[in-house]
Amino acid sequence: MRSLLSATLLGLLGIVAGCSESDKGPPKVGISGKVVNKGTPLALESKGPPGSSKVELSFWPVGPDGKVPTVANPTFAIVKDDGTFKVDGGIPTGKYKVVIHQWNPFPNNDILKGKFSKEKSSVVEDITGEKTLDLDVSTLK
Repeated sequence: MRSLLSATLLGLLGIVAGCSESDKGPPKVGISGKVVNKGTPLALESKGPPGSSKVELSFWPVGPDGKVPTVANPTFAIVKDDGTFKVDGGIPTGKYKVVIHQWNPFPNNDILKGKFSKEKSSVVEDITGEKTLDLDVSTLK
């Protein structure tokens, strides 16, 4: 009886441990790269308090229908002065709409005029593993 109870408890622990692994979702992978305009990093002139000007990149998950769901959790990256970025902590594998804002100042004035906003950006990336993205806003549609 005691061994049957022990075996049952061990089996349940194995199931619980297995469930917790599967609850983590898709694996996360590293994403880095550069955002430029004709090969030059996007320039920022601070028109407000320090830190109010920035280039912001966000990755919005795309559903099976090719659209961003109404409720979605984007992943953000801030582009450095040299145009480079890295998504801290990685990003789950999947398909993403890439949104770019050149805030000067944040959040009132997007120098890119919303061309790469969540509603207008046509940049979609399928993230299946580690990836380097080089994005030139002069050539993106």
